[in-house]
Amino acid sequence: MGITAYIPFKSNTIATSDTTSAWGKAYNYFAMNQFAFLQRYHPRSNIESAFHMIKSKFGDYTRSKTDAACVNEILLKILSHNICCLIQEMFELGIEVHF
Repeated sequence: MGITAYIPFKSNTIATSDTTSAWGKAYNYFAMNQFAFLQRYHPRSNIESAFHMIKSKFGDYTRSKTDAACVNEILLKILSHNICCLIQEMFELGIEVHF
């Protein structure tokens, strides 16, 4: 399907001589091209962190019945999360906002 999984390996992972399996190829790419691997992995970890924050703050399910209402509810959760992050950074960085 042309999909490449970017799964970080643990620090105690030992290299094997098996370079033909998908796992062996993934480890070799991870070990030999760490900079390129981390460039692709970092956005994924940011997205997973954002999903975790949204689910822990607003719940991991939707209450709506129809598909359109579920999409709107999810979009509202994302918008609310972004507003919460902006307010938090405003207070942490001491930014004064004038409306």
